[in-house]
Amino acid sequence: MALAEGAEVGVYPAQLRLNYSHLERISTSGNDNAPYIIFNYEQLTKEIPLPVKVVLGPRIEIKEVKGAAIPGERSGLEVVVANEGDETAFDLQLEARAIPPFILEGDEWDEDEAIETKKNNKNSPAERQSSRVARLEAGSVASIDLVVFTDANATPGYCPLPCSISYLTAPPGREEDATLQGSERRENIALLVDVKEDSYLKTWYILPAGIAIILILAISYFYFLRNISGRSGRKRKPKKTALR
Repeated sequence: MALAEGAEVGVYPAQLRLNYSHLERISTSGNDNAPYIIFNYEQLTKEIPLPVKVVLGPRIEIKEVKGAAIPGERSGLEVVVANEGDETAFDLQLEARAIPPFILEGDEWDEDEAIETKKNNKNSPAERQSSRVARLEAGSVASIDLVVFTDANATPGYCPLPCSISYLTAPPGREEDATLQGSERRENIALLVDVKEDSYLKTWYILPAGIAIILILAISYFYFLRNISGRSGRKRKPKKTALR
């Protein structure tokens, strides 16, 4: 195993030194019936050229956040991650931490509890939600699902959602072994989540406009019928004809 901090990707020459002992000869002395046997070893050193490959390793990037958050509702998001490195990432986990206006929902998290937490607005540690990808090959992408509950008073626009990405650069064994070998990596990122306008608010905007349009059309229709009936009700005066 070689650690090359800050080196460029490529193949580097190295020397492998081998130290070993070689049985040179065996000698005997003393009585032939009970001789002393002596093993003579020679200490040797040998160097072998060894090319060492330096790799970039996994490099995880956020490609896209699909979906949008609706104020006052539970919303599903799809986070698309990509491995832009040259090695496989194992046991990839995306962990999100909720900050206003978001409240995360895990498997054990229900809507009533989310609303109660939002009302209390305590300074307790934020709820977390994590998703996992067992294996992400170099050059491949994967999707991770997150569910968020958004405050009903949230302002429409893009809001940050802090997250952390962790993964292993070697196949997972025991957790303590992976940590000691330095194969675990972690970095902090922020997802930009699109917060849309409240759907109920849109309904209340559209409903009065629809009623106003219907009233205008109804008034126009009755006015048109009134004019038609008024014209048809008028009688024409007969023309006088002079008799000779």
